[in-house]
Amino acid sequence: MEGEVSTEQLVFELTEDKKFVELVLSLSASAPSLASILSAFNESEFSACLFREDLVNQSLAEFKAKKDLAPNATDVMRYRVADRKSATLHLEVSSDRLNASLVITSAFGGNNPNEKVILAYLKKQGIKEGIQLKEIKDYCAQASEMTPGAQITIVAAKGRAAKKGIPCEFKWTVTPFQDRELKPVQREDGTTDMYDLGEIETVSPGDVVMERIPARKSDDGVNVYGEPIFSIAPPNIAFSTAEGVEVSPDNPNLLIATRSGVPMRARNVIRVDDILVLDTVDLTTGHIEFDGTVMIKGAVRDGLKVNVTGDIHVRDLVESAELIAGGNILVKQGILGRKVESEDVRQHDSSFTAIVEAQGDIEASYLQYVSIKAGGKITVKDQLLNCLVHDCEELIVGGPTKRKAKLVGGHYSVRRSVGVGILGSDSYVTAEIELGKDVARLKSEIEEIKNTLLEKQDSLARCTVQLEKFEAKGDQNKVDHFTKTIARIREEAQNYKLQYETLSQEYKDLVLQVSLSVYGECYPGIQVRFGKFNATLQEYSKACRFKFTKMGLKKAPIKGA
Repeated sequence: MEGEVSTEQLVFELTEDKKFVELVLSLSASAPSLASILSAFNESEFSACLFREDLVNQSLAEFKAKKDLAPNATDVMRYRVADRKSATLHLEVSSDRLNASLVITSAFGGNNPNEKVILAYLKKQGIKEGIQLKEIKDYCAQASEMTPGAQITIVAAKGRAAKKGIPCEFKWTVTPFQDRELKPVQREDGTTDMYDLGEIETVSPGDVVMERIPARKSDDGVNVYGEPIFSIAPPNIAFSTAEGVEVSPDNPNLLIATRSGVPMRARNVIRVDDILVLDTVDLTTGHIEFDGTVMIKGAVRDGLKVNVTGDIHVRDLVESAELIAGGNILVKQGILGRKVESEDVRQHDSSFTAIVEAQGDIEASYLQYVSIKAGGKITVKDQLLNCLVHDCEELIVGGPTKRKAKLVGGHYSVRRSVGVGILGSDSYVTAEIELGKDVARLKSEIEEIKNTLLEKQDSLARCTVQLEKFEAKGDQNKVDHFTKTIARIREEAQNYKLQYETLSQEYKDLVLQVSLSVYGECYPGIQVRFGKFNATLQEYSKACRFKFTKMGLKKAPIKGA
């Protein structure tokens, strides 16, 4: 019986086209086994090629069949047993076309690509911008050491994203009444009049009070195909509406006065108010209702009402009165109300006889038994006692430099932060503080914009599919239609994305700003609420700040206090 052929007798040769490796066998020799062929192949010069076990098994079966048919034959047979393959390159480009990756499958006995080959491939694929030469060189340096058939992904090119556009800006061209420099006037005899703080700047119809610097685009970008990515200017924010001003008919970036009066700061816009100056508000004047700003040199007496569209400035005391302002309220002294339950108390609040409401800020030296609403912040210099704050942006009682200012009793609902000198008292009077009223509103707005953005992205994907279909059909009218539609949807999606990012940042900033700061002493018994969290302060503390985290209320000392 013939013995099996030895591995030394097995001969492998490359085909003329250099694509395959063949096993050369004579019919006069014994049939080798698969194991012996594999062993000999691994020791041959072609060991890096792709061994084809499936072909070897077919070849062995064919070889044995031929020997059985012609036992004495001496023909030389050639059988394909392996493939010699060069490395393959596959390009992957991100959906935004800002990144291109190259997936390289290393060669089986063939050639791995060098730098020149890779660059030529990228050029053929249309990749022009941001070629990553270092990544390519690093791959080429290690290519010869890679296992045959191994895959590696390298960053082949990087585009440059367009920078965000620059939002519009607003600047005042006049000095608002609240920001004027307060300097007591010197009389002719050399004495100083502390109540006369100088002239107030006024404007006339047509005077420019505010200017808008339009939004503008920033640096353009480019994708890996060399196509430009244009920076988009954010939408211009319209001037907020206010009394006594309008957008100039000659220049949409200018806000002009429509009447003579005093420029007043009102959040992010300027309004022009007429000002009514009174010595006092009492039974001789009756209730005051005025379209503009009121300055009261004296007091506002018990039972009187002052309702204005502008600001209210009171240099003396406000008793159990009602102040309603479309702007700010400033009381030099304090506001003293009473807690009653009788039927004759004003319907706004059945507990307090003093009611103060402002669309802007409220400031006073002290407040007691007062019902309060503010669109802006509330600042109390000395004492806030048993009051009801329905809403405000921020509540400040004293602050870091006035640590003896007190907040005792009452209920306070605040959108952002509270800062107080002394919170509570040694008699443990209960007070309730609700923080972060704007959080729920912002979350709802963010979710709504997010859903709209997803709808725009879905529409963009559907239109892109339609565009490709009509491009294939050669329907130019449809191609033009969908090209314009896609451009419009992209612009709309970009605007919604900008709104989403702006509101998300506002939400993050708000959560960071929500806090309760006590700069002096904090007594037990204070209830603090933020969303679903509700906590009661249980111990006496000094100079500390409370913030809500996912785990609940967290207290930390205030450094340097």
